[in-house]
Amino acid sequence: MRPKSTNLLNWFWALLLSIRCQCELIQIGDLYNPKLRKWVPVHKDTSGPQPYPIASESWSYPETELWVGIAAYRDPRCAKTLFNMFTKAHFPERIHVGLVAQMIEGDADCLDEFCKLMKDYDISECKFKKNIQILRTDASESAGPTWGRHFQQYM
Repeated sequence: MRPKSTNLLNWFWALLLSIRCQCELIQIGDLYNPKLRKWVPVHKDTSGPQPYPIASESWSYPETELWVGIAAYRDPRCAKTLFNMFTKAHFPERIHVGLVAQMIEGDADCLDEFCKLMKDYDISECKFKKNIQILRTDASESAGPTWGRHFQQYM
């Protein structure tokens, strides 16, 4: 019986990895380059532009809050995004969301779906609903991707 193509591909990469392991040690961060047909180390390139250094340690203070702006244009994954944000955060009570939901009639409401997911997750009520400020607009009135982002800046 022939394995499916994804299984065959996984098997192939596992074989390459086992051959590589027998020959030499794999370093964390090595990537296989199929064009060169070899493993190449990946390192941080510091010759180009770098991010600004951290100006303060305020991110580590217990009272620090995080504001997240979301412009969702008929996005069926909007509720799952909110759910992941609040359930995976160490301090979800510090997160505040400004959501511009651009929907048409018949689309699922992002906030309602989020509350259903939270209830299924065994969190009574919709605990973080107060942390989400939402502006619902008609998607037919949207004027491009920055339109929703413009309105979220007022939240």
